[in-house]
Amino acid sequence: SITEAGAQAIRVNAISQAAPVADDIVLEDLIIGMPPVWQPQTLPTGTSAGIHLNATNRAVLRDSFIGWTNGRTLNVETSTNATITGSEFRDTSEDVIDIYESSSGTLFERNRVSGGLNWAIDITVSSNTTLRNNTIDSAGDGIGQTGGVRLYGPGSTIDRNIFSNNAGPAIAIAGTMTSPARPVGEAVITGNHFVNNDGLSIDLQPASNDNLLSGDGITPNDGGGLDATHGNRELDFPVITGASLSGATTTVTGTACSGCTVEIYRAVGGTGDDDPPGSGTNYHGEGVAYLGSGVATGGAFSIDVTGLADGEAVSATATDTGPGVTSEFALNETVVGLVAEVSGTVFEDIAGDVLAGAQTIGDISNPG
Repeated sequence: SITEAGAQAIRVNAISQAAPVADDIVLEDLIIGMPPVWQPQTLPTGTSAGIHLNATNRAVLRDSFIGWTNGRTLNVETSTNATITGSEFRDTSEDVIDIYESSSGTLFERNRVSGGLNWAIDITVSSNTTLRNNTIDSAGDGIGQTGGVRLYGPGSTIDRNIFSNNAGPAIAIAGTMTSPARPVGEAVITGNHFVNNDGLSIDLQPASNDNLLSGDGITPNDGGGLDATHGNRELDFPVITGASLSGATTTVTGTACSGCTVEIYRAVGGTGDDDPPGSGTNYHGEGVAYLGSGVATGGAFSIDVTGLADGEAVSATATDTGPGVTSEFALNETVVGLVAEVSGTVFEDIAGDVLAGAQTIGDISNPG
């Protein structure tokens, strides 16, 4: 294990170095910021920062623990096709992880990222990042830039992760920043699980030079126009018109961008999901369980899912696979169980003798 490191515990190439590129470095089975037995630390510690990968190609970091560093546990800078897998990163005095400075093709899979006073993962001026099957929790202090993941840059995928207990939005897709120059964020967001975050599950942000912006609340639909400077092009969220339960199947109907993929979620509204904020009404998400998907053919959808009960809430997102962007969550709709229809003949026993003797329904004494 490595503790009491005055600077980065491990650094590959100098900060801001662009060449030469270090190829095929493998870092594994590391413990940084803690002794080799489980022993939680208290910040600040003697470990300044964790690992800094700069100007690398196909670097691999796996099966490691990095935590209780005053600075970030991991920086991926000006690197291509890095793979980070099977590791835990936690508890810093700023972002837990930064991927930045034109890094591309980073695969971040099967990790846990927890704690940190700012973002769990901050992705800036980078492209084609994949976040898959991770747990991202308990990040942010609720002040300034704070929450789960913030993304600037195109071509990314956020797939089947768990976002919980973050003090801010689970995912913030940033708009264009001009000073310093950062490109608009664009990502496909699919199959994730959101619970008890203090902001929207997915927050699409406008163009802004405010680096402390951690979410601007629900972005109203504008009728389908795409804004190239707004996070995920300000793609409209679906409008759910019904959620009818029959047996074990709920049919969710509504409208969305034509040809877009609509994902259906069981939803539980919480802090930051209401509109206006603090009203306790008009919740959008959180999407606590992914239930299934379909296509909005011609702008309309009807999708059958299971896993919902009468009175629960359902929400949805839309994904336009052309530009590779996903909307915020739709306004939640309450699931309504269908009432079975009963037909037949009403019998009025006028004589009060329950058809004694030879009487029948429909005679003078017992009209149907």
